[in-house]
Amino acid sequence: MIKLSNDNTGFWRTFFGGGLLVIHIFTLSVVIIINFWLVYIFYRFIAGMQIFAKGAWRYLLIQDVYLSADHKEIEFKSLNGRDRHFSCTQIVKLSTNAGITDVTIDDAGQLKKFYFMANSQENLKFLTGKNY
Repeated sequence: MIKLSNDNTGFWRTFFGGGLLVIHIFTLSVVIIINFWLVYIFYRFIAGMQIFAKGAWRYLLIQDVYLSADHKEIEFKSLNGRDRHFSCTQIVKLSTNAGITDVTIDDAGQLKKFYFMANSQENLKFLTGKNY
């Protein structure tokens, strides 16, 4: 099996999960202490743009991804231990935005979306046979 995802996916899930909450609480406490709400409004704007416009919420959903040696099957490993296997011919759409690759898979007529951080853009061409 060829690993397509980065080895540090746990770090990104932790940082953008609990890490953003800690940063938010810290910034709020600093604003309350110095009583300067303009800083907090600016912070909320920047954080909102990162979460909604750049899609930082997708970091919480990234998984480890493996490709079979014959490049015909892809395996998604989630945090809860559920492994999902699909044929590469089931991939409908593959796109990368802000470092996160979105894979849309047609599973018996139902579209399912998976997210991962690719360790190399070169490896993505094996998923659909196209150069990205």
